[in-house]
Parts: sequence; C-alpha cells; structure tokens
Amino acid sequence: MVFDDIKQGCTNQGASLAAVESQQKQFFFQRIFVGRSFERVCIAGEKQDDLLTWKLDDGTPLSYFNWAITDPDGGVVQRCLVLTADDTWFDTECIRNDPWTGRCPMGALFYRPLNFCYIVNQSNTAVFQEIKQDCNSKGGSLAVVGSQQKQSYFEHFLGTGRCPIGALLYRPLDFCYTVNTIDAMINDDIKQDCKNKGASLAVVDYPQKQSYFEHFLGDGRCPIGALLYRPLDFCYTSNTIRRARYGIIKQDCKNKGASLAAVESQQKQSYFELFLAERPYSRICIAGEEKVYNTWTLDDGTSLTYFNWYYDEPDHLDQKCLEIYINDEWFDIQCINNDPSERPYSRICIAGEEKVYNIWTLDDGTPLTYFNWYYIEPDHLDQKCLEIYINDEWFDIECINNDPCVYVCEIKSI
Repeated sequence: MVFDDIKQGCTNQGASLAAVESQQKQFFFQRIFVGRSFERVCIAGEKQDDLLTWKLDDGTPLSYFNWAITDPDGGVVQRCLVLTADDTWFDTECIRNDPWTGRCPMGALFYRPLNFCYIVNQSNTAVFQEIKQDCNSKGGSLAVVGSQQKQSYFEHFLGTGRCPIGALLYRPLDFCYTVNTIDAMINDDIKQDCKNKGASLAVVDYPQKQSYFEHFLGDGRCPIGALLYRPLDFCYTSNTIRRARYGIIKQDCKNKGASLAAVESQQKQSYFELFLAERPYSRICIAGEEKVYNTWTLDDGTSLTYFNWYYDEPDHLDQKCLEIYINDEWFDIQCINNDPSERPYSRICIAGEEKVYNIWTLDDGTPLTYFNWYYIEPDHLDQKCLEIYINDEWFDIECINNDPCVYVCEIKSI
C-alpha cells in the first residue's frame, strides 16, 4: 500500500483519490463499501508538519473527520488516511509493506460473525457437479449451511429481509426500525410504545449509527422516516410487496402522502441502481402507464421521455405498467401481476449429498447435523442434493436439474 502509487493510478484515470469532506460523503462511502473484502479504504488527506492539520494535495484543509476512538495517535510517520473495518478513520504510514488485503481474497464478500468469505453466483441449470467445479476454480467450495446462524444470514443476504412487516432495514448494521412521532416527550411513554411494538427505544452507540440517524431523519427537507438524495432533492422510502398490484402500490404511496416514484432521467436511473443494489426483491415497480400504444405517461398526464428498456422490450401485449428488472433495465408488465418479485433465482443450491439413505454428508465425508427442511421434505426419491427454496426452507433435489439456481462459493479466509 503506497499512497503515491495509488494517487498516480487515479491520475492515470483522469481522476484523483477521493476525499471524505462531510458527514454525507462518509455515509455514502459506508453504503458503497458494505461487504467489501478489503477492510481498509484509502482516502485523500495528508498530515502537515505541525502534526495537527490535514490537507488535500491542492492545499485545501480538511475540516471533517471520523476518527476511531484510538486515533489520530499523533505519530510523525503516520501521515495518510484509511477507513477501517468499522468505517472510522485511522492515520497510517503512506508507505506500508503489507498489502492490507483483508480477510477475504479479492472479489469475495465477508460476514464477520462467522468469518465467512463468499461469492454469490447464478447458474441457469442446477447441475451440482458443474457448480462445485466452478467453486473449486474460484479457490472455494460450495457453501455449507451448518448452523441456524448461517441459515439466518443466507435468508438475510439472499432472502426477503429480516425485519417484521412495516419495519425498515439498514443492512450494514442489521438494524430494523420504525420511525414514530409523539406530541409530548414523555420518556416512559415512548419506551412503552416501543415495547408494545415488540421493540425497544433505539440506541445510538457508535459513529456509523449516528451517521445513519442523521441521514434517514434528514435536515428537514423530507418527512421523518424518508431518505434524501440531495443532488435530485429526492425524498423516498423503499417498500416491498409480495404481489405486483399497481393499484394497491399507488394507494399505499398515496396513504403515505407520496406517489409511486418515476425514473425520468439517467441520473435518477443510476441512483436507483445504486441504492437498490442490495435489494432482496429483484423487481422494482416504477411509475408510468401505457394508456395509448407506445406512449407512456404518469398519472398526472406528464409524458415520459426517458426510458431504459431491456433489449427486447417493450413487448406491449397487455403489459401497461413499468418495472426495473434484469440488469436494472426496464420491462413492461401487467398492472396486476402475481409474480412474487423475489430474488431473480428463487432456488439456492447448497452443499450436502444423500449418499446413504437419510444421511447427508459433505464431499469430504463430514455429516450434516443441521437441517431446515420444508414441512413435507425430504421426499428422497432420486433427489440426492440440497437447495433452499420455499420460505427459505430446504428441499432435496436431483443433482442434475434444469431449474436455475443461485449458489454461494465459500472461500477460505486469509
């Protein structure tokens, strides 16, 4: 890790090493680097000779900092900046001999509580031998779900969310919450109201959570509970529904004092792709209706002029509403649609094989002791492999199967 080399790499791309000059940018960095395999992120800023002042290369002084509790430690040698694993800042040497490559190989994600490095993949056919070979080629193995904790994490990062209906989720902190208002601030009443909801009054116990509170409670531009994307002055909430019924969706937005979001520009399209990148549901319902053939309008009659169609869309037929779907491109869709809009591949292939009746083992012979069977499973027959499917519960499945699936390659941590 040599900062001069890093800066030169940015310069070669016509850019400069990014600086974090505000709470808002700090929060954005936390979002885009969620799940990174590298624990440290190099950012711009250099300690000056007085050992107190930090400046950018153009001489601009830094005034915003998000120091870890132990930093800065005032060292003469430690003149450069990194974001650490918990997104606080350390001062560090500008030339280090260790690569600081994190716990996982490049390209793998990391779940700290289980020391679990992984890569998520998709296969158009569930041929387990090919899936295992692909994992091996990545230096890993098909992931084992060996505990309730790991099952829960699979449901979380591949499933439909971990929060009760009506609650929002901030994924980096695994933080489920609702936002409420009260006319008189009586602490006992507030705590009791949270308790009645099966919850407790939220604790802000470290800087990352503080940043998130400041973000989602905003600066007055948005109603409480809504998020703000400042460049577009765009206030929004994200919601999920099991069936794409546009009349119900629009009414729900209206009940919240809002309207179904429209995507009217490339800038807004790009932001949707960013903030919904980790979504558990693959389809995003957006505003726009084809009331006249090939003319798309909002409910107030405004014509849409920006589109981001998938290559063979729109196909019209009886599909008069809009969704963002494959590759974050647009499809026309029936305004009453029974698709549950879950992850694009509903099956997750996992490790384990029934080589002896009702005894499930890994390839190395280790027996599985944890299971999460669907209520009528396993039905055995010629189904010797395992998948997570309905309700995120387990099914036995043929080891060569034409149904598509997601599979997770578990990589040995460094």
